[in-house]
Amino acid sequence: MNAVGTETRARQSRGTSSDSILEMVGRALESRKISGDCLVDVGCGAGNLYRYLGSGFPGYVGVDVVKYDDFPEEARFCQFDLDSGSIPLPDHCADVVAAVEVIEHLENPRQFVRSLVRLARPGGWVVVTTPNQLSALSLLTLVGQAALSGISGRAISRPPDRTAGSGSAADRRRVRIVYCLD
Repeated sequence: MNAVGTETRARQSRGTSSDSILEMVGRALESRKISGDCLVDVGCGAGNLYRYLGSGFPGYVGVDVVKYDDFPEEARFCQFDLDSGSIPLPDHCADVVAAVEVIEHLENPRQFVRSLVRLARPGGWVVVTTPNQLSALSLLTLVGQAALSGISGRAISRPPDRTAGSGSAADRRRVRIVYCLD
């Protein structure tokens, strides 16, 4: 997919998710007492997740193909087309990596999840939401054959004693994953 088509589609969405989705992500993190130094919001749109969670994370990095005019001035922005390869941020740079209503738009969701895991620090969290119930069933298979447990409300947690990695045995490390299903 070309960047012009991707940018056009991104602008049509106006870079927003509903408040109820952003609140759900906030509740999922709060109920697990998750905070830290850095939140990377992949597919950040206008940066609205920052408005909900920014106070819990001194460092916020939004990643998207478009920087919207109302993106928070105090936040860091990384312009990147998520279908074009590896997200240009360092490995293990975030305590939480979030992708709110993004994965269902991508050509390679498995590679995308691997990229999210790569960005999370050991012991960090990856949060993925999707509004598509049918696609959500597929999401459960993205991180391999490990069983998911700990269903809490509408969030499904991968327990911290399981290993999620980018595929190679040398790169496997402990990362906790939360799928928030709309």
